[in-house]
Amino acid sequence: MVLIAVALLPGCDTSIHDAVARGDLARVRAMLASRPEAVGDRNELGKTPLHYAVTFKQEAMMALLVKAGADLDARDHTGMTPLHVAAMLGRSREAEWLIQAGASLEVPDQFGDRPVHTAALFGQGRVLKVLLDAGAAPDTPNRAGKTPLDLARSRSHARVAAYIEKRVVRQVQ
Repeated sequence: MVLIAVALLPGCDTSIHDAVARGDLARVRAMLASRPEAVGDRNELGKTPLHYAVTFKQEAMMALLVKAGADLDARDHTGMTPLHVAAMLGRSREAEWLIQAGASLEVPDQFGDRPVHTAALFGQGRVLKVLLDAGAAPDTPNRAGKTPLDLARSRSHARVAAYIEKRVVRQVQ
């Protein structure tokens, strides 16, 4: 009896965010079939299911969500898009997938950081390469006037800073 009562309490259902984090494609498909707008649900931090799919390296889930209408450039409470999340966490495959699906390289977060700034700040060289190869500008300043190179240097990411320097020189030539 106790188990039945707990199962029927409001708010105890698995959220789409939880199902995405677990990689439960069948559950997410069922949730979207019964409530298509769930693709845009936000958690308390403003994150969408697509943010979660990137966080938990769920490429098949990313494809399902985008096919269902997920906003590739949805911004959380700090302005971070799923591509920012990929840049912060070093998710190069997910970043490449998002870019190929049409995610913008130019959406700034609340600090004016684009995903290329975020990758530099967190020392994520592989993602940085993906972003730069896709056309992200290596020398665009954020709201504080800091470029990705400035941010990499400020966090002592020497290898990332050296890579950015090479890309900036190559761009100038």
